[in-house]
Amino acid sequence: MNRLFKRITASAGGAAPRAALVASCLLVAAPALAQSDQEKAIARSAGMDGSAALGKQDYKAAADLFRKAIAIFDEAKAPSVPPTLLVGLARAEAGRKRYVSAQEAYSRAIHQTLPPGASPELFAAVEAARKENDEAEKHLAYVVIKVSGCDKPSLAIDDRPVSSAAIGLKTPVDPGEHVVTAKGAGCKAREVTFAVAEAGSTTVTVALEPQGASVNLPVPSPVAHAAAPDNAQSSAPSTSHAGAWIALGVGAAGLATGAIGYALNVGERATATEHCSDALQRCDATGKAADDRVGTLNIVTVAGAAVGVVGAFVGTWLLLRSPSNGVALRVGPSLTAGAAGVNMGGTW
Repeated sequence: MNRLFKRITASAGGAAPRAALVASCLLVAAPALAQSDQEKAIARSAGMDGSAALGKQDYKAAADLFRKAIAIFDEAKAPSVPPTLLVGLARAEAGRKRYVSAQEAYSRAIHQTLPPGASPELFAAVEAARKENDEAEKHLAYVVIKVSGCDKPSLAIDDRPVSSAAIGLKTPVDPGEHVVTAKGAGCKAREVTFAVAEAGSTTVTVALEPQGASVNLPVPSPVAHAAAPDNAQSSAPSTSHAGAWIALGVGAAGLATGAIGYALNVGERATATEHCSDALQRCDATGKAADDRVGTLNIVTVAGAAVGVVGAFVGTWLLLRSPSNGVALRVGPSLTAGAAGVNMGGTW
């Protein structure tokens, strides 16, 4: 039996939880005014079975049985639920380290109004709930979720909706691993996995992107052709100079592309680092996407630099070359999302 459950048992006056709950479940029908005799008998039986499972530390089975017994009262719209059942559910959930659900059950036992003439056992259960609730609260974990990039986002933790008003606020969660899902109108949904220790806290940032967002890079001008005319003697100078300026222009465009690719690469690397946890040895969806783009931008940066160097070399060479020889120049830079290169050819 875990330490919390032992402390809970002690706070109830030292009585064994199974014995106390078996006895108290005989009083289940006391506050139920809208139930049939059969429903009362079913709830009583489920409560006794739940207390037996709790005594065996079968917390999941106990929680399921107490929850079903409570549902019988709720569906019958009874004015109150026996606090013995609520305390049994809370203890079972605490045994599973589901402290958020445990606190909810304790709180309900504490704040509901018992019917006139309620037995001393029911009042004792309420008092036990007050003490045990304080103990369970010490084990809660907390997360602060921040969402950027989209107006009026919606939020869910482990597929359970959370009010958007909770964004940026300290939110209680059970210790362990969780998945935050954020989405908004016109934005891509994002999932971020995080883990938090018992009684610990963490902050999670979810960066949303508009639908269809992509990396846009400037593309150099299409393939340029400069061919020597039939009368090379008379037109070679102007052809050679035109080819030189075209090559230099392509080179400049290549260098600009490489520079932009490098700048974007730095940003994507920062995003990947932020969303990849060394401790957990994995990246969330944002980190994986950023890491993929880093590879593409590496290629773009190198290819752009190559185009710039070749273009500068060819343009300079043509400017220095004797105009009387004539040149047929073909320089063709190419750039795609995954590769970049230069197509060149010529006759001298």
